[in-house]
Amino acid sequence: MARRRARCSSAVIVEALASASAGAAGQAVKLAVRPEAWRIVAPGEGELAARVLKAAYLGSTREYTFETPLGAIFVVAADASRTLQPGERASLRLAGHGVAVVHAGEALRRA
Repeated sequence: MARRRARCSSAVIVEALASASAGAAGQAVKLAVRPEAWRIVAPGEGELAARVLKAAYLGSTREYTFETPLGAIFVVAADASRTLQPGERASLRLAGHGVAVVHAGEALRRA
């Protein structure tokens, strides 16, 4: 059974079961996900269902806090063409960058 934990900070830490490529099968790992590594897509199009809790426009970017099954996730979106409103549904998926995998027993080192 997978254990999942998420918290909102400069990097979101999600505890999950490791895949064979991340180490021995069934070995616990931590994923460090940078806020800009998340992609916001239409509801049902991403791997993680989300609902907007907070939204802030910062000129060239927008910052969001989403409620998800993993807990609150902070996202920085470079596409500032449209603002999602609190309560609005979306989905999240990971981009091909900004994600680091470490064994659960190791300390997370900043890159």
